[in-house]
Amino acid sequence: MYKGILEGIFESNGVRTEAEKIAYLQGLKPDMNKLFDAFRSNAIKVDYGNENIQSCYLIRYFPIYTQPIIDVMKKIKEGGRMIRMSSADLVRLVFIGPGPCPEVVGLLTIINSYKKNINYEICLIDKYIDSWGYSRAIAYDKLILAIPDSGNIALETCEDDFMDANFYSRHLDKFGNSDIVVFQFCLNETQPNRYQDVITNLAKIVAGLKDDRMLVIIERLGYDAMVNLIKNLEKYVVEKDIAEVLFSIDHQAYEPQYHDIVNDIPSVITDNLLDGVGWSNANGRIPSRKVSYRFSAIKKKKAVE
Repeated sequence: MYKGILEGIFESNGVRTEAEKIAYLQGLKPDMNKLFDAFRSNAIKVDYGNENIQSCYLIRYFPIYTQPIIDVMKKIKEGGRMIRMSSADLVRLVFIGPGPCPEVVGLLTIINSYKKNINYEICLIDKYIDSWGYSRAIAYDKLILAIPDSGNIALETCEDDFMDANFYSRHLDKFGNSDIVVFQFCLNETQPNRYQDVITNLAKIVAGLKDDRMLVIIERLGYDAMVNLIKNLEKYVVEKDIAEVLFSIDHQAYEPQYHDIVNDIPSVITDNLLDGVGWSNANGRIPSRKVSYRFSAIKKKKAVE
């Protein structure tokens, strides 16, 4: 994965020689510090329009962030509860707040491991959809299109804010035709005065799904307000008999270790970008090998005839 990421970053920035690559990576250190510090705060404020920040995100966070959705879908499948597809060879997916799309890479990878040559219709909805264009193009060209055994991948982008009271109504057709809707690591940006709007939008998304389709929400630990928000959503859809909660956000936290991914970081990165930029690790170089999160999987019930 790092090979594709570095190829995309260097090509996009006209970086060709080994000396230029080293200089470019060393020049990212201040931006890497800014991104790392921003993600350590509960009040996340990041200049997503800064392409250097996006390069840092691709290098430090993207590979690890492809994994939670893979783990979640494995747990759902192990429980015998996989979703229905739009057809034998088509899956329709909606991702909210995907940024440069690590969860897209993850979900397509796990689906393709179960069934080959699937075609995808994918809708990305993000408040900063245009700002993320630089890194999303790298992810699409170098990673998404390189996923083995994929069929055709059609990608649509929409700029919108899931906290807006009218969010659902603007995309009801997309949600109504989707097989899986994914929120990964984005609900934490919900402002306190918008909690009710977000819960309402999420409830409408679930209610608008076709039978046996699914909403998956994955959120990092440390955002208790989001846990309570999702618990309220789960309670509502169960009480209204709209959906079944396959996995509750109240379930145990997951803290998987991704040693293979971190150990695969090329030396050109660890030697020139991750060395001495302030990580909590003992040697100050290597990003964390684990992602701590909770998730909720909600499946739309079949209508009673």
